[in-house]
Amino acid sequence: MGNTPHIDPPFGTYALPARRERIRLSAEYHPDTRMGRWRISWARKRAIRGLSEPFDVDVHIDYPGVRARLYPSTNRCEKRALCGVQIWDHEERAALGGHVSGYPPEQLYVFLDVGANVGLYSLFINVEAEIAGRDIRLIAVEPSAEMSTRLTVNAAASNTNIELVRSAISTEAGEVFLSDGNGNHGEGKISAQGESVPAMTLLQLCELKKLDRIAALKLDIEGQDLAVLTQFFEQAPESLHPHMMILELDETSADPLIELTQTHNYLIRTRTRMNVVVAKRDP
Repeated sequence: MGNTPHIDPPFGTYALPARRERIRLSAEYHPDTRMGRWRISWARKRAIRGLSEPFDVDVHIDYPGVRARLYPSTNRCEKRALCGVQIWDHEERAALGGHVSGYPPEQLYVFLDVGANVGLYSLFINVEAEIAGRDIRLIAVEPSAEMSTRLTVNAAASNTNIELVRSAISTEAGEVFLSDGNGNHGEGKISAQGESVPAMTLLQLCELKKLDRIAALKLDIEGQDLAVLTQFFEQAPESLHPHMMILELDETSADPLIELTQTHNYLIRTRTRMNVVVAKRDP
């Protein structure tokens, strides 16, 4: 992103009233259980009832400095970030945090966030890098104009340098249409109609950003993951294969996607209902 952009209106303009903020914060330590999720939902509803979005929040005490301007009614990811973010992708983020601290210290940590949504993964991993005392390069790829704008605001509010690429990632370069995600803007996908956006391949993205090594890749491109990753492994040199990957799973591609990674020398580190985390085997 280069120079930190000005936020208009300034961050904090949409802060919750103090009493509502205390209600929101009350959910920060509820566990990922049926009762814990119910309490998080209750706190979220109480915190924002009758108020107009967006909401400017410090996302969670465990991620100091991560701030976001959230629109929870139009994006499931932002809804979870508003309240109870500790149970959102917590296994995936824990694996990523361990990877940041354990990655060879002499190498720059390059994190490629493809399907970045509003940038939360990039903001979280930046905190992990600060804790580990290491340099990091954050590259976020997001095709949606609205989500890109929100990401830019969140990065500026968090004083985090994110290189934003406005593009879809597909198996062919050109122009494609992006759906609105049926009201959940974070799940827009390539479709027959919608917002016109540029597209490029994953290898073209690496060439654009002059990458020769990727520490970690988060790939969340709504059904294109298997085709894009298959093509990437066919075209890219092995030195460019990410050391760790967080991949979204769906009913049709889960097994083939995992088999693809295993064919290319990856081991499963953790698997959840929605995602799988894989890492390269040690030589």
